[in-house]
Amino acid sequence: MRNLIVLSLVSFFQDVSSEMIFPIITYIIAGYGIYYFGIMEGVAELTSNILKLFSGRIYDRFSKAKPLVFSGYFLSTLGKSLYLFPFSPLIIILGRFIDRLGKGIRTSPRDALLSLSVKKEYQGRVFGIHRFSDTLGAITGPLILIFLVERLSPKSIILLALIPALLALFLILFVVEVRKVRIKPSHFSLILPGNLLIIFSLTALANISVGFFLLESPSLRQLPITYLLFNIFYALSSLIAGYLYDRLGFKIVFSASLILLLIADATMIILGNPYIPIIPFSIFYGIYDTVPKAHIGKIVGNELKGSAYGNFYFITGLCLFIGNISAGFLSNLVNHGEFIFSGIFASVSLLILHINKHR
Repeated sequence: MRNLIVLSLVSFFQDVSSEMIFPIITYIIAGYGIYYFGIMEGVAELTSNILKLFSGRIYDRFSKAKPLVFSGYFLSTLGKSLYLFPFSPLIIILGRFIDRLGKGIRTSPRDALLSLSVKKEYQGRVFGIHRFSDTLGAITGPLILIFLVERLSPKSIILLALIPALLALFLILFVVEVRKVRIKPSHFSLILPGNLLIIFSLTALANISVGFFLLESPSLRQLPITYLLFNIFYALSSLIAGYLYDRLGFKIVFSASLILLLIADATMIILGNPYIPIIPFSIFYGIYDTVPKAHIGKIVGNELKGSAYGNFYFITGLCLFIGNISAGFLSNLVNHGEFIFSGIFASVSLLILHINKHR
């Protein structure tokens, strides 16, 4: 319970920092060309998820999560500090790269530590609560940004945003290691069932960045409002998704998330305005960010949890990279091409999920 509380607070403060900054850098880099945004998100996610593979295996080998978690959050804070330099595509992409580098180092060990801290029947709830706390920070960040955006310069806002990031670093000192069997991971193996990884990979391709929805906002002033709306529904859905998973199982809850993504893509194409589509998209995102991790925690043994999470993040990260890069270029070629792309892969994933016997 202590680790859940501490890590939830860490994620809360880190997300307050991140979500004060993300709408600003999204709006600025899109001014250089929306394809820069696609490149930024694609490179960021690829970097993050490659490192999640190795950090998970390192954790399983040495059973020490705390140094990996601390160094990961430290790098993310360092990456954010680069935005204090004069803006350019290179500085913004580099800052985002280092930020996601930190996320890649910390995430697999942190998720394994959370999973090991509770019984198997509560996996959905522990990840739901953690996601909820994380997203409360993502709600607080845009609220602060809405208040400050017309009062302070972007640089001043970024400087203030570093304060909660530093507080998150301090709180990591209170994390407690959980004893587990040390193993020397074998050469790369999937660990997770192949059919499950196919479903997760297709969904990752469909899971284009929320930034594509945000960029449909008419102005910088309205962009944080759209992002706030996203995070409110994301927080609520992630908490509820964990409980629903524990009660209803994987197939029902994950199917519902894909249907919601299809609704979000369709309404975005039809309306051309993010205020309604952002709601089903945020609910999808809350489920997607909770249920796979809970399911992995339930079906994988304690000795391989770090590696299992690392493999999951690595494979889906490659798909996120391809998806965001493709969506960025398609958005320049076809009107709402990014949402058409997302809808196609969500449909295929839903079809395979229902053909498959995995529950």
